[in-house]
Amino acid sequence: MASCAFIRLFPIFPYIGHKHITQIKGSELLSLFRGVAAKTNHGRPMTYMAKRLCQWSGEVFDFAYVENNDFSINPCRAIIKHLPSHDTQHMARIRFEELPRFLKALEVYNGHKLTKAAIWMLLYTGMRQTSIRKAQWQDFDLKAAVWNRQPEKCDKSIHALPLPTQALKLLNEIKPLTGGKPGDLALPSVNNPHHPMSEAAICQALDRMNFKMVGHGLRGVVSTALNELGFPPHIVEIQLGHKRESKVEAAYNKALYLTERCKMMQAWADYLQGLM
Repeated sequence: MASCAFIRLFPIFPYIGHKHITQIKGSELLSLFRGVAAKTNHGRPMTYMAKRLCQWSGEVFDFAYVENNDFSINPCRAIIKHLPSHDTQHMARIRFEELPRFLKALEVYNGHKLTKAAIWMLLYTGMRQTSIRKAQWQDFDLKAAVWNRQPEKCDKSIHALPLPTQALKLLNEIKPLTGGKPGDLALPSVNNPHHPMSEAAICQALDRMNFKMVGHGLRGVVSTALNELGFPPHIVEIQLGHKRESKVEAAYNKALYLTERCKMMQAWADYLQGLM
């Protein structure tokens, strides 16, 4: 636990990393964490990160106590009570009714083809940015029209995702731009094909299209739209990869509903095409 905390604390090492732990004052940490809380990320206060840094720092102080019983001061226990509270904010996203305007803006967007393709893949699959940015060509079975998405977050198994014909066409178009070998990234950075595309690239593209949201907001759009269009909620949830209570049930349903999800995502892609 403590080793993970050390790694996570890299952002504050430039300020306190040169000091012995007994020399780090509570007032110094309070000022540092409040400074983090005052910053913003994509327009949202970084209060959550400030609290997490305080918790991770607390783990290091606890570890110091385990290593040396004479050391018993952990200022983070008191500091965290005096940090600004974190208000959960949902990702900004467009409304279902705004889809036609968004799609028209995306169609005429003159940014890099790979960035534009990543946004389309967000729409065609409803997946998280991380999965799309890190996907490799070996994950895609273009003949079977299936993306075998690798585990992410709490997932422990591959998530089979049906690919509509529009997504297959898009992937075949960009494959020559990326090398196309099994281990190559399908949607790499436009500056370095060996590095995943950054989240900032997608956010900047959306901003240039005059839509104030992050890429993850499109995942919410897909979820809302599929439900609005009348598709069974449990099939929508499986498509989006939301965790189910039973691991056995999750594995069973992912296989059982692949055909239904294939029809749903093709109907969804056709619907998007009809809005343009």
